[in-house]
Amino acid sequence: MAKKPSLFHLFRLRAESLLRVGEKKHRIKKEAAEEACRWWLESGEKVELIRRATLCGGIFSFRTFKACLQVAGVFCGYLKEHRSDKGKEAREKRDIEVVKPYVAEFLVYRRDVIGCSPWTLKKERSLLRKLYLNPELASEVELPPRSLQNRRPLKEAEVPERYRALVDFARATGLRRMELRQVRVEDVQEKDGCLQVHVRRGKGGKWRWVRVRRDVEERVREIVAEAKEQRKEKLFPRIPGWLGVKVYRREYTRVRLEEEMERLKAESPELKARELKKRAKLEVSRDLGHNRTDVMSCYLC
Repeated sequence: MAKKPSLFHLFRLRAESLLRVGEKKHRIKKEAAEEACRWWLESGEKVELIRRATLCGGIFSFRTFKACLQVAGVFCGYLKEHRSDKGKEAREKRDIEVVKPYVAEFLVYRRDVIGCSPWTLKKERSLLRKLYLNPELASEVELPPRSLQNRRPLKEAEVPERYRALVDFARATGLRRMELRQVRVEDVQEKDGCLQVHVRRGKGGKWRWVRVRRDVEERVREIVAEAKEQRKEKLFPRIPGWLGVKVYRREYTRVRLEEEMERLKAESPELKARELKKRAKLEVSRDLGHNRTDVMSCYLC
């Protein structure tokens, strides 16, 4: 008698059956939009129809395929620990529909017990909906809103040791994810009496110099020295997905603004408080790659 496949293998078979690599997701969106126009749907209903069609249209990239398998593995681990009888039944029937009613229970566990972020919960529910071809799966589970206020940097003790230098560098420079990945060892230099980082190609293809926070300059020097000893070309060629870059940019903005105001006040004591803050915000906005104080202000909310 053939050996029963594992539950994870059943999920893999489902994911493989949904693979549409090489096909265009845009075609499905276009067809859904045309159908919405035929039915004279309002804008909100039209967006919902396109979302449903895209979700149930299949898996269009190997990256999504890999993400589906990752979430399926976590779900199978939960079932093995808490619903082993249902997992066994699904294996016997060779049907993942048996464990479908426990998706909501799984999400509640991940939300309340594990404490996963809103982004993780939203991604896991979306991918499980795709695997089950059900846009309304676990819709009764209320997920926390994905807002910047709900996103927090990892606590010092939670940062894996191999990523501690990356987190420290992100806090010290406020660089974007793409910019962090491009930083070379020789890009960190002493310039104008302080430590600065040369961003070769920022947003919009523009280059700029970024001042390092004075309170962590020594830490950045240690990171660069260690990279030189290891003969690295780039400081951080890989940036993990969990890195909350925008959170560290917010922290960098607040600290740098205080530093810049102190520097300008020492150089020009005659400046009024309003003008002092205006100049400081403009300087920090240049470090962030905006060169506009109104855009930079969103990091101070």
